[in-house]
Amino acid sequence: MDGEEERYKEELERISGLTQAQAKDLIIQSLANEAKKDAQVLINRIEDEANLTAEKKRVIFLVTTIQRLTTQTTSDITVSTVSLPSDEMKRADYRARGTQYTCARNLDRCRYYYR
Repeated sequence: MDGEEERYKEELERISGLTQAQAKDLIIQSLANEAKKDAQVLINRIEDEANLTAEKKRVIFLVTTIQRLTTQTTSDITVSTVSLPSDEMKRADYRARGTQYTCARNLDRCRYYYR
């Protein structure tokens, strides 16, 4: 059987024009190139998934930030604070304007709200 195998190998070398070592190197190089291609496809898919996840997180972060800033900004814009020296002046001022007022007894500030 060894004689038949040897003749078979010699015939393959003659037909292909390559020695056994050259054919082995060619197969190894082909497998290595295929493995590199498969690895690159996997890397590209992982990068795409990472970019998609990052985009979703970025949008969530921006929306949350805008919501937080909007709440604070709206509060700052719609509430006015006026400093008046005494409670009597405060009451008189608010009565004259036709506004309601809320005052803390020990504070110099009142918040007023138009009717």
